[in-house]
Amino acid sequence: MGDARYYFSGDIDTKYYTEEFEKKLIEGTRQYYTTRAQVWLSYSVPEYVRQALKTLKEEEDRAEKFYPASKKVVIVVIEDTIIVKHHKFLASNENTGVNAML
Repeated sequence: MGDARYYFSGDIDTKYYTEEFEKKLIEGTRQYYTTRAQVWLSYSVPEYVRQALKTLKEEEDRAEKFYPASKKVVIVVIEDTIIVKHHKFLASNENTGVNAML
C-alpha cells in the first residue's frame, strides 16, 4: 500500500479519482435517491419538498467534508433524481401540488 499522505493530500491522480471513486459515488447516489424518492412520493408535496431540501443540505455538508472535489456533481445528481424527475408530480398533485395552491 502506498503512503497515505499521497492519497489524501490533494495530489491524487484525478483520472483514478474520477474513474474509480467519483463514478461509483455518483451511481450509488443516484440509485439511493431513486429509491428514497419513490418512498417520498407517498408524502404530500410540502412534505416531499421539506425532505428534498433537508436532504440537499445534508448532502452538501457531507460532500464538503468527505469529497469536496465531487460536491457539485453529486448535488446535481441528487437534484435531478429527487426534483427534476418528479417535477410533474410536484406541480400537478391534485391535493397538495403547486397547481392546487394556485
